[in-house]
Amino acid sequence: MRKIIVFLSLLFILFQLNAQGSVYKIEKPENLMNSKISIETNWDFYWGKFVPPYDKNSKPDIVVSAPSDWNKYPLSDDIQKITKTGKGSGTYRLTLTNLIPNTKYVFPVYKLAYTAFTIYADNELIYQAGNPVTEWENTIAEQNFETAAFFPKSDGTVTLTIFVSNDIYRKGGLRGKITLCEEQYYKDIIKNSKNVFCGLDMSRKHDLSAFGITCSFYNQKTKQVEYIIDSHAFLPNLFDLNRKCNKDNIDYNRYINNNELTIQTEEELNQMKIYEYMVNFMECKYKMKIDNNNKLIGLKNIAYDPAFCQMLALEMAKKYDVWAINQNHKSLNEATLTFREFIYTKRIHIFKNSFN
Repeated sequence: MRKIIVFLSLLFILFQLNAQGSVYKIEKPENLMNSKISIETNWDFYWGKFVPPYDKNSKPDIVVSAPSDWNKYPLSDDIQKITKTGKGSGTYRLTLTNLIPNTKYVFPVYKLAYTAFTIYADNELIYQAGNPVTEWENTIAEQNFETAAFFPKSDGTVTLTIFVSNDIYRKGGLRGKITLCEEQYYKDIIKNSKNVFCGLDMSRKHDLSAFGITCSFYNQKTKQVEYIIDSHAFLPNLFDLNRKCNKDNIDYNRYINNNELTIQTEEELNQMKIYEYMVNFMECKYKMKIDNNNKLIGLKNIAYDPAFCQMLALEMAKKYDVWAINQNHKSLNEATLTFREFIYTKRIHIFKNSFN
């Protein structure tokens, strides 16, 4: 009789572990009061369907390591014909343990999944981006710089269920890390930081070049992160500026008078001087400080169009994180699509381009 009881107890434990699925234990949860952790672990994955958070009986098609693209998941040949294009739909599920009860946790959701998704904490919907659907052809995509928040249960656990669908991007799935921390710590980061990002578009030797600046800030009124944008342009020392104005149908003189355009002294554009002007621009106008390595504190990265900018990119990479972003007239890159969306939702504030 005793052996039977022990055997049944073992069966019950195994059943509970199987029902719980993939589990990730948070080590030292008290550290999340003043730091963040990135969760990279195994998730249960259900292809082609939304598995509701209360469904504890469905078995996953596969256990996958995330972040990852479902393009390469070892599913059946018929399914891989779809996933190799990035398109499709599916559900990810993971249980977090060892959290502190009655504590609110948050994590950023931008680029977490591609390209529309919902997030449930246990049975509660805590975030939705766009409209993910099982019939992935009808996906309505959306990406936002926002956060998802949840309270764990009294036993310190929470089960995250993320439903994803994608119809437009070449890679689909749970592609971003969940970077977890306590809510108050995240608010302190946002309020006390000045994150600045730059973009450079260098032209041929005798054409227009420019840099753009994006500065993020936390809007207390709207309770979300918003952005100030600024820019400055450059032309070489042209012998006939009026002729170029007529050719381009642009009144360059007006931009010069508004201090939005600089005519360089050289007959060919000097890219290094543009870069130096950009650094000085941020140091003076945005009160950004220079560290001991002559590096701007708060400048997160510099994006650039690789055309005509390779040598300068190598120079900038000595101090900053630089990203090459391709762009052409036929297709908008992801950054441009996101920028257009933020304009539509009135989250972009245009800064007057006067260099004080």
